[in-house]
Amino acid sequence: MLPISMFEKYKDKDENYISPSGFEALASDLGLNMNEVDPLLLAWHFRCANMGFITSEEWTSTTKDFEELDNTVFEKIIQNEKSSLKEKSQLKLFYRYSGEFVVGCIPTKY
Repeated sequence: MLPISMFEKYKDKDENYISPSGFEALASDLGLNMNEVDPLLLAWHFRCANMGFITSEEWTSTTKDFEELDNTVFEKIIQNEKSSLKEKSQLKLFYRYSGEFVVGCIPTKY
């Protein structure tokens, strides 16, 4: 599938981004378990600024080198990201990236 066609499939109807429900549908179609690290690695790969959202800019900058996207391409992307975490510097960046989402989810008032 063409990268832009895939983005159009998952984005919100009247918006220019993939929302959490679209992200979850994408992850599900890719066979990713939302309770494991793979969806977070996918967000990391897209350098998503907001958890569960992929903007058209994030999508385009990440997929610009691909003529076609399919499950095999995404499997390779996830595996490459997992492999990159073997480097201490990358693991530290990923840890910091994922931690920012957790901090953003903690209520400031109880």
